[in-house]
Amino acid sequence: MKRVWLFPGQGSQEPGMGDELLRDEPAAADLCRRAGERLGVDLRRLMADGPRASLAATAVAQTAIFALSVATAGLLGTRGLRPVAVAGHSLGQFSAAVACGALDVDTALDLVVARGRLMHEVNQRVDGGMLAVAAPSDGPWREVLDRAAAQVWIANRNAPGQTVLAGLLPDLRRLYPALAATGARLSWLQVAGPYHTPLFAEASARFDALLEAAQWHAPCCPLLGNADGRTLEHADDLRQEFLGHMLRPVDWVATMAGMGQLGVDGAVEVGPGRTLKGLALRQLPHLRCVGTGTAAERQALLAHDEETACALS
Repeated sequence: MKRVWLFPGQGSQEPGMGDELLRDEPAAADLCRRAGERLGVDLRRLMADGPRASLAATAVAQTAIFALSVATAGLLGTRGLRPVAVAGHSLGQFSAAVACGALDVDTALDLVVARGRLMHEVNQRVDGGMLAVAAPSDGPWREVLDRAAAQVWIANRNAPGQTVLAGLLPDLRRLYPALAATGARLSWLQVAGPYHTPLFAEASARFDALLEAAQWHAPCCPLLGNADGRTLEHADDLRQEFLGHMLRPVDWVATMAGMGQLGVDGAVEVGPGRTLKGLALRQLPHLRCVGTGTAAERQALLAHDEETACALS
């Protein structure tokens, strides 16, 4: 089958994630160990037992999700599965870059650890947060945002009718009643900072220097951009996608539109959780979308591909 591999971002961490994979696959356990050494923590223990708050710490969560996602992609590759394209939501773009060969694992791991630490530094200085807005029409709540003198921005367009705002928490709290009065459903995200906003300008500049110094390779399959869903097929195009990525909104609606134009049969969420599977089906309900977060899901995916191969032979 022609599938796009989708890689999750921060927020998909959960104590117990990857237990079976880390127990049964030595390569996965080794990657987790190396990731923990770079952070200076027992990452496997945190992934297994938490506590939840420690696992959710910015640098820990990002490194853990990256390590588990890349390890899962490696397992699928050893079983003969190949994507026709890849895409990641925010942090997930680094996992996607490894899966398509644009970055080697160790380079990407170093970048992810540095990214998490830089973002943590900002979160320590800035009283920020994120607020999800669900509404059938963007018009009413967008008018409230546009009229407000506030340090609040659109950070993610996750699906039609689902947007995430980010900014200073006092400004978000002040806007909350007016946004709710438009009929939008609001929910606070359990994250430590105002990601994908200009508040990360200094951290982004420091991180971009690391991105420029990294060795980028021609991808073996395209990567779909977060900014506009374009199909990126050359090393320099991918590098440009990541420069300033910490500041730009994630337009997952555009990414999914780009996926839909590839004529694929479905998508595989490679890593913990099922968030991207759900978002993909909201926009492209005709596609077959599957997860890989549990052993049962991975076995079902592999069994389905083996059945398809037998039917075609």
